This record gives sequence, C-alpha cells and structure tokens, in this order.
Amino acid sequence: MIFLRMSSLILSLNKLFVSNAVHTRPIFTSACLMAEPMRKKKRIDPQLLKRREERKLRKLEKEIKRLEATPKQLKPIIELQLTPQVIKELEQRKRQEINDQSLQEWQRIHKLWSIYKCEQRLAEIKSITSMVKSQNNALKVLRNESEELYQSAISIDDNLIPFKTNNVKKETPKVEEYVPPDGKMNDITKQWAM
Repeated sequence: MIFLRMSSLILSLNKLFVSNAVHTRPIFTSACLMAEPMRKKKRIDPQLLKRREERKLRKLEKEIKRLEATPKQLKPIIELQLTPQVIKELEQRKRQEINDQSLQEWQRIHKLWSIYKCEQRLAEIKSITSMVKSQNNALKVLRNESEELYQSAISIDDNLIPFKTNNVKKETPKVEEYVPPDGKMNDITKQWAM
C-alpha cells in the first residue's frame, strides 16, 4: 500500500516538474525489489563430504565396469534392417543352386541369343546401307533429268519434323503388374540423440 502511495506521489511530482520547467529531465521509477537477508550457511562436516564424494566415485566406477563388460550396442540403421514383408518372403527370395547341366544350357541359350541379335543388327545395317545407296542413285538420275525436281526432293518436309513413334525396341518385356512409384517421398528417418 505504501508503495502505491509513493509511486503515485512520484508520478504527480513528475507531471509537476515536466509542466513547469522547459528543460528538465523526467524522473523514472522502477519497481521495488523485495529481498530478504541471506540465510546463514550450515557447516557440513568435511569427513561427511569426503564420504559422499567417495560414494559418487564408487558408483561411477561401478557403472564404467558394467558398460565395459557388455559389448557396445550399435545404433540400429533402418536402411539395413529388413521389412516384415521381406522377412516373410525370405525363403522364396533365396537363390536356388544351379547344377552344371542347367548352367551349360543357360550359357548355350545366351550364346544363341547373342548370335541372333548380332545377325539381326547386321541385317538392319545392310538394309539401311542399300536404301541409302539406292536413294543416292535415284537423286543422281533426278539431277540429270531436272535440277528443279532435285532441289524439291532434297528440301526438308515440314510435315515430317514433329516425328513421333511408338515402335520402341526393348531388350526385356515389360512387367504387367508393376506399378511405378509416383515420386513422392516421406522422410521417416529416426533421429538419435545422445
């Protein structure tokens, strides 16, 4: 209560000084800090302090021995752990032992396939070179006949520029039931703090 009266008195004095004087500095007040005298510290027996310190040291040594006895446990890495679905399918995923006969059969089929693809590629190259050769011969004959027709033949056709095709050759057939991921990624990495 006294504090409130004092603060109101100081505020009224501030107003009085500010209103009467032109170049006076106002008085600023702060809240009263309520403090009490410090308590006297109790004197503790030095032997008691020593025993407490020894007890703490023994506890720490005991904890260190316990930690050294157990092997270090590594932080689990989620990326290296298998998902439950993969664990269920583990037996199906195991590779079967291939005997020599089936291995030789697979190698023979692989050789035949590579020979077939090589012959196919050579046939394509041969047909392309023969087409280019016949095209060049036709252009020579056309040039001999008419220069105007030759120039129109070698000019670029604007209708052929936006060329699109669906006939893309692939080595492996596509998987029918495969659903490609849509590119969204949720970061579920666990954060480990010491």
